[in-house]
Amino acid sequence: MTTTSRKVYISIPEQLLKRLDDFAGREQRTRSGLIQEAVRDFLEAEENRRLARHHAFALMETARSNVEKSGVTPEQMDKIIQQAVNKVRAKRKQPTPRTSR
Repeated sequence: MTTTSRKVYISIPEQLLKRLDDFAGREQRTRSGLIQEAVRDFLEAEENRRLARHHAFALMETARSNVEKSGVTPEQMDKIIQQAVNKVRAKRKQPTPRTSR
């Protein structure tokens, strides 16, 4: 798959630019490459957060439906919801496999 690139101009504070240049030198990479990777990682993390919120909502709706059907107490319902939230948080903390670039 071929991709085309376009130049964009951004402002970077001097101190951050120095850190970027130092890191790029140590890693023998370009500023542009590092910034592209950072943007990709940021967008992927945002998408994962969005999916996690959606998944958590679906789990809570399932729990709520199950609670209504089973007649459990509000305290038990809270526990079910908290378990669902903890499950989603645990998945979010797992490292995501890096995509090939």
